[in-house]
This record gives sequence, structure tokens and C-alpha cells, in this order.
Amino acid sequence: MAWEESISRAENEKYILELRYDMYAPNPFEFDDYYDFFKIIAFHKRYSIGYEHGYKTPEDYLRSLLEDLYTEEYIDRTLETLREKEQPYIYYEDIIYTFKKLSKKYIFLDLYLLDHSVLYLSLHPFNDSWDSGMLGWVVVDRVKMKEAGVEEDKLEEFIENHLEMYNKYLNGYIYEISLIEKVYVNSDKPEHQGLYAEYVVKTWGEIYDFSNLDWLKDELPEEAQPLLEQLIDEYC
Repeated sequence: MAWEESISRAENEKYILELRYDMYAPNPFEFDDYYDFFKIIAFHKRYSIGYEHGYKTPEDYLRSLLEDLYTEEYIDRTLETLREKEQPYIYYEDIIYTFKKLSKKYIFLDLYLLDHSVLYLSLHPFNDSWDSGMLGWVVVDRVKMKEAGVEEDKLEEFIENHLEMYNKYLNGYIYEISLIEKVYVNSDKPEHQGLYAEYVVKTWGEIYDFSNLDWLKDELPEEAQPLLEQLIDEYC
């Protein structure tokens, strides 16, 4: 993708609306305390996905969660029992199953990745054994979840909706729209007629979808408002 290029433009005699990719959109969860009650904990060799947790293995991460809940001896004994199984995949499944039962502080939701042309995260496995698999977990702090006003029976739906937003971030499908004013050349010469410079009045970024941009329409001058629907229709 040519990120710096215009995707779509709509214009009239006075204004231009221009659609581009938002090259500097931040991680949607990184600076918003509202999303502090859950963390995307991923383990991938090639991609940096979720939070920079700094743990080399799922076992290291799960141990860190339980250190303030159980004695080190108890955690060691539990992990040692699980290690007796020879298959690593089953071993990690048993770890998460065991800690789901032990810990009343956290909710663990299995996280899956589809890596095929784009990256796509979901709480549900994909029917693709070649390009998908379990990536880690979404780990939810029960106390902070209640403080955020999210009910447990609505939790999976809430997380899936916000994973959709994160998927757009991972793949660069976040947009910005600029309002540009045409500043015409002040000249009576025939060859200068109709020439103008483009002055960027304002840019709105971090746009994830075009389903409801009424808020942006209200921000635009009246003469530029009809251009918004034209711009989106041309792109979509």
C-alpha cells in the first residue's frame, strides 16, 4: 500500500475532502485506561502482537500472575506435575486449564490468529490448520472488569468487538480525512484562471469505519458537508 497517497478525493468549487490511511494511529488499547481490565497476551516468533509483556513462555507469564495468590512451592509443584506429560502442546493446554480453575482473580479467554494475507485475531479457532493456531490469551482482571461496567455474560462479545478494532490497527486499515480549502490565484491573467493552492484546514484521524460519521459532518463547513458522503461512496 502507498500509505502516503490519497485514497479518495471529493471536491467542489471551494473545498476538497481527502481520505488517506492514518500512518500514525496509536494502538487503540495502549493509552486508554478504560481498556486496562484486559490484556492481549501473545507469543509469536515474528510478530509483535498485544502487550509487551516480556515473558519468554506462557508458563513464565502465568507464574507471574499467581505469585501473589499462591506460594512458590505450590506453583512449582503444580507445574512439575504438568511437566510429566511428554507433549508440549498438551502441557500448555493443561497449564491454562489448571490455572483457570485455580485463579479467581482472572478470566482467561483463548486467543487465535489467522495469518493469511492479513492478520486476524479471534476468541474462536479458525477452520484452517495451515495458517492459523492458538496465539495466547486475552487475560481479564475480574475486579477491573466490574469497575469498567462490563458484565461477565457480555464479556466475550465485548472483547470480540474490540478485537475487530485491533485487527484494523494490525493491518493498517485506519483512516484520516482532511478538509482542504482551495485558495485561488489572485491574478487577472487568462493563464492563471482556475489555478489554486491547497490549504489543509484540519485533519481528523483514527477513523476505524465509515458506518457513522455524523460527528464529522457536524465539524465541516456547510459547503463541504455534501462531499463527505460522496467521498465515502467513492471509496466503498
